[in-house]
Amino acid sequence: MYRFADLLTASGVGPLYPGRWLLQPSAPNLRYVEAAASVRKPAGTAERWSELLVDDDAGQLDWYVHGGSGLVLAMRPMSRADDARVKSYRKQVRSGTLPPILLWWVSSLDSYLLLDGHDRLAACLAEVVEPPLMTLTAVVDADEVQRCHAWSVRRHAETTAHIEREISKGTPGAADALVAERGRFADDLVAPQLRAKTSRAWMLPGGVAQWERVAAVTDLARVENHR
Repeated sequence: MYRFADLLTASGVGPLYPGRWLLQPSAPNLRYVEAAASVRKPAGTAERWSELLVDDDAGQLDWYVHGGSGLVLAMRPMSRADDARVKSYRKQVRSGTLPPILLWWVSSLDSYLLLDGHDRLAACLAEVVEPPLMTLTAVVDADEVQRCHAWSVRRHAETTAHIEREISKGTPGAADALVAERGRFADDLVAPQLRAKTSRAWMLPGGVAQWERVAAVTDLARVENHR
């Protein structure tokens, strides 16, 4: 985690911009689905990731086709299982020493981008092993966290006072309600700190004209790859 944080901070072309960011060893927005509707038991690693990973030549996210969000969009075509780098990583998979892949949550896509570790993920899929992963997410600013905490403190104080009055009256279940309220209060203090924030974006330098030039070059490269 610290290694990823150092590399992201030092990069001049990375996704970071001013604000609060969360690195965590889990992907709360990742959607695991069964490979087919006829499969009743939970899908295995290969089946899940075949549904999660958007890895076609077009690199397109289409929610009508994919049936929802929480997918993983590769930022380049995935390497084959027999590629030299993938074969090297497959040895690390088998020895349990493979570094995690890095996913970046982008709210406008409602999906993760595979930011780092394309060949490591290919190695895991070739070995039919769940890939170790880290996720990068922009989270809400500190002032919003403080506002949420202030509201939670007021709500907790009012709720606790009400429950304690019920306890004094001997109301059945009131003591259990107080225990539950304390647990809820603890969750309310943690949740805002991890709440994802809308991802920021900037206009491509050069505007629409530059976008069309980049798209034309990309389309040409895709055609050449198919020849």
